Amino acid sequence: MTYLKMHLLLNYYPAIFAALATLILAAGMYFGMPGAYRATLKLLVFVFLLTLIVVFLGEFAGMYAAASDGPRATALEKHKVTGTAAFVTVAVTGIAALVASIRLRKRPDVTRKAQAVMLFLAALSAALLIASVLAGRSIKSAAAAGADILINTNSTEMENNKWHA
Repeated sequence: MTYLKMHLLLNYYPAIFAALATLILAAGMYFGMPGAYRATLKLLVFVFLLTLIVVFLGEFAGMYAAASDGPRATALEKHKVTGTAAFVTVAVTGIAALVASIRLRKRPDVTRKAQAVMLFLAALSAALLIASVLAGRSIKSAAAAGADILINTNSTEMENNKWHA
């Protein structure tokens, strides 16, 4: 399995789990469930580790899929910029979640302000990860637009054979 296939296989999961962590924390804050905060912290640390893997796979895949000019290169650059912003935000969120999780062992009291900050970071991470995924999805259509190729959406098998690595 190539780096590109592994990157494509895993790249949706950080966005899905970050959105799930945001929903869990928001529901936990609304309903006053302290266990939701602990679960969210663990999930956000997992999102950080998973994002780290996806970023490295994407970097290795990018070495082999370089485009010098045209719409594909523009789409790749946009994906890389949004991916970098998402990675930095997820890293800050993951480290903050790890620190908060360690702090929770010593002092189990959690303030509403700390939960609100973590909710903001989780929501920002989810939004940037989703933007990065969408920018990555546009690479395929930009390659088709640059080559003036019409994608037949009626035949899923033909599209998969033509466009997927």
